Amino acid sequence: MQAISEFIARWSKSGGSERANYALFLTELTEVLGVDNPLPATDTGENDHYRLEHPVASHVIGETSKKFINFYRCGSFILETKQGSQGKPTNDNQLNHPTIPKIKRVGHGVRGSRTWDRSIVMARGQAENYARGIARECPIFCV
Repeated sequence: MQAISEFIARWSKSGGSERANYALFLTELTEVLGVDNPLPATDTGENDHYRLEHPVASHVIGETSKKFINFYRCGSFILETKQGSQGKPTNDNQLNHPTIPKIKRVGHGVRGSRTWDRSIVMARGQAENYARGIARECPIFCV
């Protein structure tokens, strides 16, 4: 099991690709916290109480659609992920320097920026909407 400091160091370098990173991140997070890993999805739904990509009906402005909660545990939490990135170099000379990797992806914004802050607020709203959609299946208390 990796130490929390190693986990933070590893993931603080991630950036720009939520879909590529979130399942691995969340699985490693459960391991570093010493809790059970999420369960695999099944065709019977028997593991739907604790899994990644939990299906939920989303109700927005009179329309219903099928969405997926990034990480869900019935009666405990709904977790929505957003991938940020590091800031781009500010000095134009840095862009051509061979030892500085070029930033290719920015995800939902540069961590610590207003764009990033807005995406996190929107993620909370997204999770709250999912909580309303799943309330019949399993009571959720959203803080």
